[in-house]
Amino acid sequence: MSKFETEAKDKFEYFPKVWFRYVDDIFAVFDTKAISLDNFVVKLNNCFPTIKFTYEMEQNEQLPFLDVLVIRNSKNKLDLGVKSNNNKTRGTRDPSEGKMLAYKEIIASGPASEHKTRCNTN
Repeated sequence: MSKFETEAKDKFEYFPKVWFRYVDDIFAVFDTKAISLDNFVVKLNNCFPTIKFTYEMEQNEQLPFLDVLVIRNSKNKLDLGVKSNNNKTRGTRDPSEGKMLAYKEIIASGPASEHKTRCNTN
């Protein structure tokens, strides 16, 4: 963890059990009964004014994170899928698209998928 994450864990009465960071993107699972997400983000922004934290909520039990689609299933566990790009023009295909899709599938089934069993939102 970086310095700001360690400080936040020490300072805050609540810190999410699931917290994955890649460069400047963070994926976290919150217990909204323990703390409001708005309050948590305000606290982060107040403690670390040089960093601007924002958030995105899941919609329809799905949340894109980087190039992976995180899906909350019926058992309240997290599954991983490949995020689709709906902005493609019909009938055209980028030659590199097949390679990128295969790469994304490897990521979705690689080491990150080992963590999904820890991501129970109960």
